[in-house]
Amino acid sequence: MRYVDDVVREVLSNMPNECNFIDYKQIPYKKEKYADFIKDVLAFLNCIESLDRDKFIIIGVENERLRKIGLKLGMPDDAAFQDLLDKISPRPCVSTGTISFENLDFGYICIPKTNNLRPYATSHSYPSNNPIVNAGTYYIRKGSKNTIADRYDLEKIFSLQNQELPILPSLKEETSREYSADLALFALIGGWNHTNHFDKEIIEKFIQEPYDSWIIRIKDVLQGEGSYINFHKNIWSTKGRETLIRNMKNSYYDYIFDDLQAVIVEVLSERNPKFDLRADERWLSKFYDKNTKYSTQLRTGLAEALPILSSMTDIFPNSSRVMLEDIISNTVHTILDTKNWEVWAGLEWYLPALAEAAPAVFIKSIEENILAVKQLFKETENDIVSRTYSGGLTRAIELVAWDPENFVHVCCVIVEVMNSEDSKEQSNLVNILSKILLPWRPQTLAPVSKRETVVKILLNEYADIGWKLLMKLIPGVITTTSSTYKPKWRTTVLDEVDHKITNLDYYLQNEIFLNLSIEYAESDSQRLIDLINVLDNISDDWRVKFLNVICADSIVARDDEYKYIIWERLSTVINRHKRYNHTDWAFSDIDIKRMEIMRDKVEPKALNVKNRIFFKSSRYDLFFSEDSKENSKQIFSFQVEAIKEILPTGLIELFKFNSEIEDSYSLGFCFGKVDQSSISCNDVFVFLDIKDSKKIDFIRGFVVGKYQLCGFDWIEEVAFQVMDKFQKAIIFAAMPFYIDTWILVENIMGDEQEEYWNLVDALPYQAVGLDDAIQKLIEFGCPIKAIDCITYQIDEGMRVPSDLAFKALTDATEELNGQRSVALYNTRKIIRYLQKQEGVAERELVRIEWMYLAIMGEEGLTPVTLERKLATEPAFFNEILCLAYKEKGAEKRVLTGKEETIAINAHRLLNSWRIIPGSEAIGELDKQKLTIWIDEMKEMAANSDRLDMGLNVIGGTLYYAPADKDGLWINKNVAELLNKREETIMRDAYTTKIFNERGAHFIDRTGAEEFQLASHYFEKADQLELNNFFRLASSMRELARDYERQGKIYIEE
Repeated sequence: MRYVDDVVREVLSNMPNECNFIDYKQIPYKKEKYADFIKDVLAFLNCIESLDRDKFIIIGVENERLRKIGLKLGMPDDAAFQDLLDKISPRPCVSTGTISFENLDFGYICIPKTNNLRPYATSHSYPSNNPIVNAGTYYIRKGSKNTIADRYDLEKIFSLQNQELPILPSLKEETSREYSADLALFALIGGWNHTNHFDKEIIEKFIQEPYDSWIIRIKDVLQGEGSYINFHKNIWSTKGRETLIRNMKNSYYDYIFDDLQAVIVEVLSERNPKFDLRADERWLSKFYDKNTKYSTQLRTGLAEALPILSSMTDIFPNSSRVMLEDIISNTVHTILDTKNWEVWAGLEWYLPALAEAAPAVFIKSIEENILAVKQLFKETENDIVSRTYSGGLTRAIELVAWDPENFVHVCCVIVEVMNSEDSKEQSNLVNILSKILLPWRPQTLAPVSKRETVVKILLNEYADIGWKLLMKLIPGVITTTSSTYKPKWRTTVLDEVDHKITNLDYYLQNEIFLNLSIEYAESDSQRLIDLINVLDNISDDWRVKFLNVICADSIVARDDEYKYIIWERLSTVINRHKRYNHTDWAFSDIDIKRMEIMRDKVEPKALNVKNRIFFKSSRYDLFFSEDSKENSKQIFSFQVEAIKEILPTGLIELFKFNSEIEDSYSLGFCFGKVDQSSISCNDVFVFLDIKDSKKIDFIRGFVVGKYQLCGFDWIEEVAFQVMDKFQKAIIFAAMPFYIDTWILVENIMGDEQEEYWNLVDALPYQAVGLDDAIQKLIEFGCPIKAIDCITYQIDEGMRVPSDLAFKALTDATEELNGQRSVALYNTRKIIRYLQKQEGVAERELVRIEWMYLAIMGEEGLTPVTLERKLATEPAFFNEILCLAYKEKGAEKRVLTGKEETIAINAHRLLNSWRIIPGSEAIGELDKQKLTIWIDEMKEMAANSDRLDMGLNVIGGTLYYAPADKDGLWINKNVAELLNKREETIMRDAYTTKIFNERGAHFIDRTGAEEFQLASHYFEKADQLELNNFFRLASSMRELARDYERQGKIYIEE
């Protein structure tokens, strides 16, 4: 290992940047990050750029700054790494160890160049229970980045290894000659669904012979060794399509490409009939039989034929290159030449292929049909979440942006398409452009000069978008990004996609964008604020330049209103760095002093402007002490002084000042604390405007401040003087929420007190006698506030009158729609409390549980009263069954809104029901009660013509039966019931429930979990059979075989 140690020391001595043979890690791989170890080793093993070099992962280096920090944690044992290497095939030789250097310990992983059995892939998924790395995945390192290897990468590896790609074997020569014409056409089609007669019809049109005779020859090829053709689950597809087309190049003529154009246009121009449906129904298009005529496989195959052919137009000896290029361009233009947004939306995921085939034509088509394209960002399809149809277009734009020739044009076009007054859409647009243009990771091959051109064009033609983009490109603003969509077949771009940005290019771009920031900031106050916001991210030299612009003479000469914005923001930045001057990122004392000098140049002269800073919402930024109490005292003293400076000029000036600040409540509070013996309270309350929230906040603060200064007597005195009921309500609402306030409200406001109860924040933490307040809140239409108070009573162990709780819950049902999660949490808490209380009316609990079924099932809350009623009253069960299901054989009818709501509730209840008829409190099951319930239920359900559904429901509920006291995994009384010859429906429902309860899960392509479940249920079936429950055992074996079959399918796939 001496050689390895020497190399590692040499690397640590020189500290080169990460590259295709060196990777740095700050800390060793933790157990939960072992999947990353597998990825990193695989990527190095397959790295094309460093085939002839040993590769090293060195641990104990901060890779962003290339700073040696040494091992802070111990290296995992080599045995752990060697076990992980067993997940890679072929199994590589890798060594690990530690060395000392400059009094620090470092770890290393060495991947020798002798590992030359490429390509390497994962042989097993890891971890097996919740895979992060899936079996059969190839990773590759490109420069300093790891990524999943694509087909192009694998072909390149095999060509360097002088091997053929295993999935792209060459046909036997005699087979190739015999079927060359058929294979040539197959390669152009790419794939289709063998069961789709529309696919067959269009293929017949293309091949110009009956499909059935042609497919016989294709099947002959499929049987041969080394076939490029694949047939699986009635889907025909190609393996190594590009290679097949190249091999068949002599079989292509101009007329074939002409015929192909006609077919592609016909297939891809089809409007998707799902757009006949409403937006919230489109995701159910298959259910409504609103599908495109042609299969997804055929549409994908034909769409991808265009970029594949465009990447090899010069290889066909019997076809004109120019003519083929024209055919591809004309095809793309014909498909996209439509003003119908629905056609564009139907092409959503095929747009990247069309864009790659003919980028210039694609851009032109967007411009010519821009209204239709704009609509893609507005129209939605609503499932669990709402989505637009712009995803494919965005990918296509990103793909074209890699091409230097079309870069400027496509960037400007996407701005024209996406530019909107909607801030969310603007943000999405800026994010797309910033991903492409980021100086430290540009995702385009366009030179720096073209990137600069794009930003300048946007600054001039779309000023807001251009400026927002520019601010994203400032160093340090964006520190993480994701990959844009890359071309798949355009080799002229692919060969350059993984180029590495040089330091020179990086610094050049930064200089360009920083200079543009200065040039275009001009005297726009918001832009100057944006410059202040990025001062943390730029170098000292650039910070000085920015400050010179921000505090230029032209800015100093502006009025105080303008300067305040700049001065306030600079003050915040300076104080933040003073507060954290002990950190690495804080400005130096010299820098802070320089900034203070510049800030003082733009300080407002007028005190009424300058003093606004003390009434900011985030005013604690003004102080650099970490003592919050001391800061609060200072702020309060400054606020009081500010008010004293204004008061001599009169209340009008104070109210004007209130309209100019952010925190009106604090202004009112401080004003209430100041001696205003010469000022009448009526003069203050006249200022109140019910429609002005700032004035209301001021009055609230004033009342609280005055109350703290003068006590409760002042409130009573003022409340009697004020005539307006809204002003009275504001006064009382600012007071503590407790009984003295409520009595005063009752005495003074009387019949007008509804205003108070609607305005007050019902915070019951000081209150006694809450029952009266809860009654008032309910009476005056504030059930959510009442629920908050009842929850407080429960938390504090107080007695809660059940009638008030039921009334509050009843009145709150409509208001709770769209309410904050706290209100829902409190509602569940009250229901759970009522369920546990003795003597609570069951009828009321049933009603409340029914009303709130939609929020049951969370936080352990279940409708136990309803479920118990189902388990004890077959008549009630039948009633719910009738609400949920129509009679057998009855025609479907459209339900009213109320009927639909009731039916949904009934479904919820039956699907969540877990209490089995005959259940005893001690956890046992009474066979006689169960039998009686079943018999009565069958009779009632048969009379209501819903017997099958009743048996289905109870069959599913029996899944929750407990284990038997004799040790069998299911209660024997339940097993006996399910084993009866006549209970086929119940048995099927029982095993279906078992299957459905598995829920969402990760798919393991090894089928391990499915085989484990199959074994588990085979074992349970054996136990049932030994206890004479052979019919139920047979059903369990059928379930086990289903899992076994699914596992085999995963392996095949």
